[in-house]
Amino acid sequence: MIVYSTEHHFVMVKQYDHSRLAGELAKLLHMNVIGSRTRLEDFQLAVMEHDRGWIDLDEVPLWNDIRHKPYGVEDLPLLLRLPFYHRGLQEIGELSEYAALLVGLHYTSFQSGALAYMVGGFHERAMPHMERLKQEQLQMTKKLGLLNHDGAQLLEHHLNLLQLCDELSLYLCAQDPGTSKNKELLPYKEGFHLKSSFLDGSALVPEWISPDQLQLTPFPLQKQQTLSYPAKIIAKTRIHEIGLVPAYTETAATVRTFTIC
Repeated sequence: MIVYSTEHHFVMVKQYDHSRLAGELAKLLHMNVIGSRTRLEDFQLAVMEHDRGWIDLDEVPLWNDIRHKPYGVEDLPLLLRLPFYHRGLQEIGELSEYAALLVGLHYTSFQSGALAYMVGGFHERAMPHMERLKQEQLQMTKKLGLLNHDGAQLLEHHLNLLQLCDELSLYLCAQDPGTSKNKELLPYKEGFHLKSSFLDGSALVPEWISPDQLQLTPFPLQKQQTLSYPAKIIAKTRIHEIGLVPAYTETAATVRTFTIC
C-alpha cells in the first residue's frame, strides 16, 4: 500500500494500482527511449505486473502502532512480503519468464541498507529468500540465453526503464496532484536520477503546471496522455471510531485523473 497523510485524512493507493499505472507509462514510452522492439511486450508486462505480489497483501491494511498510521510500502516488514513476492513472481512467470526475471531483478536491486531504511529493519531470516531468488535469476538468465553482452545490455536497459516507470508512478501516487515543487517529496525535488540511457546522465524532472497537468522534462512519451488511478481518502476520525479495516472498506475510491505533457 502507498500511504501518505494529510491534516485530516490518510490517502491510500493499492500497490497493484500503482503498478498498472507504471505499466501504462511503459506502453507510452517513445521508441527513442526504448531503443529496440526486442522483448518489448515482455518488458511492458513486467512493468504492468511488477507489484502483482501485493494484490492480496493490500486487501486488508494493517495498522502501525509505532508510527500511528497504516503500514505502507516504506515500513511493512520484509518478512511479511516475501511469500507474496514469490507467489507474484510465479504468476508472472506463467505469462512470461523474461518478465518474471525482470521483476525479480527489480526486487533484488535494493541493497540491504536501503531495505533496512524502507522496511524498518532488514531481518537476517530474509537473506536465504533473497539468495534463492538470485540463484533462480541466474538459472533463468542462462535458460533465456541472456548471459552474452547483448542479452545483459537488454536486461539492464529494461530494468532501468522499469525503475523509471516505477518511480514516476510512485511520484504520482504518493502525494497530492498539483503539489508545488517546493512541497514535493524530498527524493523528487531535483527529478529522477536514474540510469536510463536516454537521460544521458541528466535528470528527468516532473513539475505540476496545474492541479491536473504534469510536465516532464525531457518528455519521454510518444504523446501527451491523460491517465488515472484510484485512491481511497480515509478520514482519521473514522479510523479512530471504527478501526482501520472497516473505515478502509466503507470508503469509496476516488479516481484521480491527470494529463502528462
